[in-house]
This record gives sequence, structure tokens and C-alpha cells, in this order.
Amino acid sequence: MPNPEDEAAYKAATTDEDPVKAKILKLVVEMGNSVMYKKATGELHTIKVKQPTHFSDTGLFRKSLIILESHHYRQQARHKILNLFNPNVMRHIVLDEEMGESTESDTG
Repeated sequence: MPNPEDEAAYKAATTDEDPVKAKILKLVVEMGNSVMYKKATGELHTIKVKQPTHFSDTGLFRKSLIILESHHYRQQARHKILNLFNPNVMRHIVLDEEMGESTESDTG
């Protein structure tokens, strides 16, 4: 039986108020479907060329990770999705989390 918290997190991750971000998230979901994979990949590439700033958004990256965690994706699809994003986005998330952990342990 699926965990209701996981389902809620997935549902929240697949939506966004910004229509372009919502489209990107929809296409990330579609990349898990082998029939829709090629079309979704092409559309994501087009968005990245026309509006690359969306792929520097840490919130969008986090939502994409939740989607990837929630379903089975082929390795190639995971790789393409992660490579869409600016490498600094992942560094920013990792360093923020490390900074948060180190400040908690230093004060405690």
C-alpha cells in the first residue's frame, strides 16, 4: 500500500504555478513512459534552449528529484533529466544541506 505522504509529495512535485515550470515537470513525468520519451526529450531540449534560466531553479530541480524517486525511470532518462539542469543547482543544494548540518552540530 503506497504511503500517503509520498503520494502527496509526488502530487505537489508535479505541479507549479509557472506554466513553463509546470510543462517541464509534466515532460519529466512523460520521460518515464517509453512511448512518450522521445517527444518529451525533444520538448525539454527546446525549452532549455529558449528559456535556460528555468534549469537553474533549485525548486524545480528538487521537484524533478521527487518525481524521479517516485517512479521507475531507465538510467538513460534519469541521466538526461539530471543533465538538463545547471550543475551549480546540485552544488547549491548539497552545500546548503551540508552548511545546515554543520551549523547544527557546531552549536549543539
